[in-house]
Amino acid sequence: MTTLNRSQSRLVVYCLLSLVAFFSGCISVGLQKVSPDIKTYALDLSSQGHSAVVGKPLSVRLNGFCAVPAFADRYLTYRTGETVYEQDFYNQLLAAPSGMAYDQTLIWLKGSPQISFVLPMDSTVNPDRVIDGKLLELYGDYSQGKTPKAVLKIQFTVGGGDATHFQILFQKIYSAEIPMTRPSPKELTGGWNAGLGQILANFEKDLQN
Repeated sequence: MTTLNRSQSRLVVYCLLSLVAFFSGCISVGLQKVSPDIKTYALDLSSQGHSAVVGKPLSVRLNGFCAVPAFADRYLTYRTGETVYEQDFYNQLLAAPSGMAYDQTLIWLKGSPQISFVLPMDSTVNPDRVIDGKLLELYGDYSQGKTPKAVLKIQFTVGGGDATHFQILFQKIYSAEIPMTRPSPKELTGGWNAGLGQILANFEKDLQN
């Protein structure tokens, strides 16, 4: 039987360790999972128009929006059953839903012929109307199988008067359900844009009443 000297033994051990490391690396690479990219979406009403001017244009102050906790996160939310909702980590809004709804409402009011000017939130000037918004619902309704819908619901509270005689003029919940051809993040956010446009158009009319 052949006996290996010390140098040969070291060489054999080195070769064996190299083979083990090589095959371990191959197995690791084979099992490694590639994480999908996170995609972000924005609310955008830039392509939607306004109604005709009715009466005297108003000055307004738009306060910051809030949202119910269930729809405060950036993750897209899907309703998949009567009381079942799922959040999509890999498809998100660009910012908090309440903040994006506020930004689009601000842009809408500034572009409205029925609004003379929009005061900043910290303004001490008394406008004709003070507006508060609350996001109540924002999800894709996939619970009916072949008839998915983009669902959006906002509550607006409108007040008026000076600091000593301020009063709530009206509070109303506006909702929109926009049909989708298929359940996808792109169609869902597009439906929200269309729904938000409908809501703001109706709210714009109510400001004059």
